[in-house]
Order: sequence, then C-alpha cells, then structure tokens
Amino acid sequence: MAQIMPIFSVLFFILSLGNSGTPLTLNFLGEFMSLYGVFERMPILGVLASSSIVFSAAYTIFMYNRIVFGGSYSVYFKDNIGDVTRREFIMLLIFVILTVLFGIYPAPILDGLHYSVSSLIYNVN
Repeated sequence: MAQIMPIFSVLFFILSLGNSGTPLTLNFLGEFMSLYGVFERMPILGVLASSSIVFSAAYTIFMYNRIVFGGSYSVYFKDNIGDVTRREFIMLLIFVILTVLFGIYPAPILDGLHYSVSSLIYNVN
C-alpha cells in the first residue's frame, strides 16, 4: 500500500506512533499520568502496567507493517484505488495536528478536567 497510497501511509504512520504512546503525542500524556499515579501507590503494579506500553508499541508496529507493507493487492485495487482525496487529507491532517499539538501543550484539556477530578477526589476522601 505504500507504493499505491504514499500520503495515507505517512499520515497513518504518524497516527500509529501516537497510538503507541510516543512522546510529544496525546496518548503519551495519558499513559504517563496513569503510570505515574500507579507507581506512586503500588510500584510493583506500575512495573506490570508498564509492560502494556511495550506490548502496545510492538502490536502497533506489527499492525502498521502488515497493513502498509504486507501482502499483494489485486489488479482492481491497484487500478481503481488512489491515494487520499483532498477532503480525506484535510481530515487526517486535522487528527495529526491535534494529536501532536495536545501532546506538546496539553493545558487546555487538563484545565478542563481539573475541576471534575478535584471534586471527585474531595468526595472520595
């Protein structure tokens, strides 16, 4: 698929990196904060939970490899399926920009969650 749809392959790769929790992506922030909280309370459980990051990254690399570089395609697929259209490119680019932007500067999301999480912690204690 990389030869048939190169633009889609690049955008899919960037979003796959975000899925595996690569730093400077939004998913890394969630994984880091979750694991930080677990390590703070139960370090052994934190070590076990950290293995999920490794398995997630390995599966994401495997999935990307199989989808983009695996297998042969039929003549119909090669002849009739082109790369992403302008509309599809804009939609995927928005996802990529938001994933990286909120990975670098997560304050708008975290500020919105602050009040509800604080009230939840207050009610539990």
